[in-house]
Amino acid sequence: MPTKPQVNILTEVDGFGQKVAAVSLAAAEHIVSGLTPADFKVEAFRRDQNGAVSEGTRTITNVAYDGEDVILQLDPTDANASTTYRDPDTRLSCRYQVSCNVTLKGRRTVYQSTGRVNLVVDDFQLMTHPMSTGAVMPYQLYVPHHYDPAKRYPVILFLHGAGERGADGYLPLEGNEGAVSWARSAEQAQRPCFVIAPQCPAEGRWTTTSTSSQKPFTPTPELDAAYEILKSVMTEYSIEETRVYVTGISMGGFGTWALGIAHPETFAALVPICGGGDPERAGTIADKPIWAFHHAGDPVVPVGMTRAIVRELETPENDLYYRPVLYTEYPVGDPLERGEHFSWVPAYQTEPMREWLFAQRLGTGVGKIRDISPHRQLPDPPFKDGKIPYGFAKTDHIERKFLDIRYTNRPDSAKLDVYLPATRQGPYPVMMYVHGGGFFFGSKEMDDLQPILYGLERGYAVVSVNYTLIDCPIGVEKPAQSVFPQALYQAKAALRWIRANAAVYKFDPDRVAVLGTSAGGQIAGLLGTTGHKPETGDLSLGNSRFSSAVQAAIIACGANRATPNHLRGVFSTRIEDHAAAGGPPLLLLHGTEDQVLPYQGSVDLAAKLRHVLGEAKVKLITLPDAGHNNDPAFFANVHVDTKKVIYDFADQALAVTTGCDLYGSK
Repeated sequence: MPTKPQVNILTEVDGFGQKVAAVSLAAAEHIVSGLTPADFKVEAFRRDQNGAVSEGTRTITNVAYDGEDVILQLDPTDANASTTYRDPDTRLSCRYQVSCNVTLKGRRTVYQSTGRVNLVVDDFQLMTHPMSTGAVMPYQLYVPHHYDPAKRYPVILFLHGAGERGADGYLPLEGNEGAVSWARSAEQAQRPCFVIAPQCPAEGRWTTTSTSSQKPFTPTPELDAAYEILKSVMTEYSIEETRVYVTGISMGGFGTWALGIAHPETFAALVPICGGGDPERAGTIADKPIWAFHHAGDPVVPVGMTRAIVRELETPENDLYYRPVLYTEYPVGDPLERGEHFSWVPAYQTEPMREWLFAQRLGTGVGKIRDISPHRQLPDPPFKDGKIPYGFAKTDHIERKFLDIRYTNRPDSAKLDVYLPATRQGPYPVMMYVHGGGFFFGSKEMDDLQPILYGLERGYAVVSVNYTLIDCPIGVEKPAQSVFPQALYQAKAALRWIRANAAVYKFDPDRVAVLGTSAGGQIAGLLGTTGHKPETGDLSLGNSRFSSAVQAAIIACGANRATPNHLRGVFSTRIEDHAAAGGPPLLLLHGTEDQVLPYQGSVDLAAKLRHVLGEAKVKLITLPDAGHNNDPAFFANVHVDTKKVIYDFADQALAVTTGCDLYGSK
């Protein structure tokens, strides 16, 4: 006689809270053959804290057998699916006692649920922490399944909203997916981390409430306790101290802003959602990677509270190209399911934010993002008198990008952008791009980057860097100013940053090429010839343990000047003066009709480099009828496929296999 199956309720958490998502019948394989959802009936029973019971039938969407249990999958949109409810008097969330009956139609057999499995929630550990008030704060801790004390892990502190206050310890997990989404198996497989979810007492708050004499931004003892819990976990476990993140919703959004302001030395990045921060103290986190979310029509927390602190975090020059905070505001015409206060639902489902967050590291400035939406009309770049405007490369279609990343440890660090292939898996060979502009203008996102991004199709990561420019009009440079040696120091710091962050972005640290155009070509050439000279770098800019050598250098219509004053430095700025046997291979490209930097300059440079490096290591590609690199005929030459030449050369130099043949030199 078949064994009577054991019935378990299976719950899952989504953006709106925990729901009974399925019912499992153990030892029931004898009843599943050929059966469909129409052959079963599931009745749900929910008892509230006052003892009142509600019941109703659930919608079965699928019947499956996983080799051990029969699984009846239920429709999560059923009105009686939720395991929690909001008390109309206290406005706090409460937990139902849930159970169910399963009936196999035609057999008149009723199976009653006897167990409950809370997917992901059960993977957390419920713990407590003493507060300064004498009370005890419960908190949930997620430890990665394959935790290895020999490794170091990032940690996320999640601060719940006002509705999840209490003392049971579970509502911070069951109220929404702000905590559990980071602990799901698929997420942990990609980004293993610790997750901490403290619970604020029912009568408490993370920050002070707004009164006539007080602003709602001051941390409370409850928020202090949450921070103490974080620090205790960091002490007990192997936590990567440079990758500590805080995020929260509504009341927890206020707490996120407040905690970041109170402890900027701790947090690598903040993700506050529909909560306000103190504009008067915004300067404390002016250089902190932040991604804020809010709905313009939020009826609970006015959107102006986020706008106010975001506005304060704009640069003094109101430079809309470089924003220290990335802000996603859902428009009034975009209603959210269940109301405009629920902006955490789409926010936590924003994969670019999740990927961005784990790229942030304290003290390195990783992850500043330039927010240019498709519908945002930006003014011309704020060039100083005499500087030349330029267009931007089209990168909106590139999904995997990280923009405006500080790559030195200096507060005024120059920035770089990272672009990763959409489909291929790492580790990726790297093409670092150094823009041109006569050392007076230009930027890492200028339209000259466009053809370099072809490398994404070839499986390369593309890293585009900024460097210090001369701060005066062209032709009136000041004798005291010089782009060298600082520009070369910065470029080498960018190379060290690439290797230091290889694990984060899946770079291949042993396959790095550099390509520069015009002025950037001179920097690229120096990178290719000075790798053996420590005096040509400045290790104090950061990541001193890593190499700044390149495995290949590409000089596109490159400069090779020793004068005027803005190129002077403590060592020669002539590329050939540093070449030494054993150096990496070099590729030079130049248009025959270049009126800015004559073609003959590259011919002469190639000859001098071949004298030192040998014929095989120096290739010169002539681009017939092409002018300078901003001439369309440079990268779209009818005689030479310039982009293919560049990446075929890189493939060969870096021993990358893509099935492409190398063009012959000319």
